[in-house]
Amino acid sequence: MIPRARLVLGTAKFGMPWYGYGSTSRPTAHESIAILRHAWRQGIGLFDTALGYGDAAALLAHAGIPTFCQVMKARAPLSVPKPGRWEAALVHNPTLDELIHTPAAYGVSVYTVTQVLEAQRLGITPIQAPASCLNPPVSVDFARAPFLQGVLLRDPAAAPAGLQRAVRAFQKLADDSDFSRVALALHGAHRRDDGYLVFGVSSVAQLDAVLEASAQTVPADLIGAARDLATTVDATAALPSLWSRP
Repeated sequence: MIPRARLVLGTAKFGMPWYGYGSTSRPTAHESIAILRHAWRQGIGLFDTALGYGDAAALLAHAGIPTFCQVMKARAPLSVPKPGRWEAALVHNPTLDELIHTPAAYGVSVYTVTQVLEAQRLGITPIQAPASCLNPPVSVDFARAPFLQGVLLRDPAAAPAGLQRAVRAFQKLADDSDFSRVALALHGAHRRDDGYLVFGVSSVAQLDAVLEASAQTVPADLIGAARDLATTVDATAALPSLWSRP
């Protein structure tokens, strides 16, 4: 079981129409606000956003989500609002040199194991990084993209070429079990009891499916089998930033 207090609703999909592999649309402003308010009512108390997420921050404000319940990201330290205003302020995708100069009170949002290990060596906290079943295993404060921008849930033939076999294997594991693909992906990405899990949805129905899945207890051996699939793909294959958009 993943406590709702450990779930963080991401807002990239609300502000960027291309977010999500193969995606060509995003929820309307009305739909996005409805999702945000439903999440708040259902006990989700943290929301992940960024200055580069289009009008996502404005939608959060319109939905009545306080800034102190938001994790804010931006590309350079000086463009990230003052940390004390937010639950966390993260410098997004810094170079290794920029990691060394991360200001006190700021965390980082990174992509690779190398970045995670360097941030940990430097004592930077919090750290956010991709953590799906197909990503190399990392232990971070904010594990993001458990569904790999939807790739783990969609037709494997539509996935990036380097992931298609692993996606098929993941879906077979879920389909042959008593658990949904959503549940297996969600629990497979949750590696720390004291960590947060950042996920995205496009509808209230999808949000409800995530909440239902988070309340389930998925067997450790099934989770382990799903995580083992990361060894079958190239370390960079599950990094959306490197994908060619269809």
